[in-house]
Amino acid sequence: MIRPLREKTLQGVLYEHRPQIKAKLFELIRLSGEELIERCTIQFKELPDYVPSECLVYFLRINHVGDSRLYELLFRLLAERVLRRLPNRVSSELRAVSLTESNVTDEVFDRFMVLLGKDRLEHIGRLDYFEVCFDGALKRLRLDAEKKIRRHEGRTDSLEVDPETGELPAHLEEAVGLVDPFDSAKLEDADYRARLVPAIDALPHLQRRIIEMLRLEIPIYSEDPSVMTISRALGKSDKTIRNHRDRAYLALAAILKGDRSP
Repeated sequence: MIRPLREKTLQGVLYEHRPQIKAKLFELIRLSGEELIERCTIQFKELPDYVPSECLVYFLRINHVGDSRLYELLFRLLAERVLRRLPNRVSSELRAVSLTESNVTDEVFDRFMVLLGKDRLEHIGRLDYFEVCFDGALKRLRLDAEKKIRRHEGRTDSLEVDPETGELPAHLEEAVGLVDPFDSAKLEDADYRARLVPAIDALPHLQRRIIEMLRLEIPIYSEDPSVMTISRALGKSDKTIRNHRDRAYLALAAILKGDRSP
């Protein structure tokens, strides 16, 4: 049986999966986890075994309390689809992507990760529309992100920073501290270490580079000009690096444990 949606339209009618999506769900629900993952790796919509993104969201949500390994694989595949639909570092015309587009990509990805993570704790109605019309829902998310980025462009590229101090709000600082993915106790677990690598690979490009450099114990900032730092290597302020690091930590928590910022 297909789990019904709970969110209502502006007219007060419950959302429903489109007939073609419902038919595909009935087909896919009979598959094993391994078979489902194999089908979800198909990238071309023209192929008959392609799994629509609406279905991928559905199976990710219903597995949030089930097989953690299956959840993580589905999560990674969905993250890759989201990133493929957003501006990358190089466009199809091989031109450099603007800083605004890059920030929009990070913002959309972060917001989507937060929605998925919160949905593991309680039903998030906003995700219902992603099961009805994935591309339309992602477009809405992108438009919202573009408005925010343009509003703050020229002032800050930090995530939810205080406009006067430039610091993260206390609740986000606390959350980041609670979900440190490189906590020594966590890293003693071989299974956790194995899951951490693909989770890092699912991050946006800039966040992934920062995390990789942190793992090499490269400092974010140093007053000594002879010391190589992440800030110098990437040409960004230490405050910007810390905010992208915090975004990455929160995203990794969503993938690995479902921990979330409030």
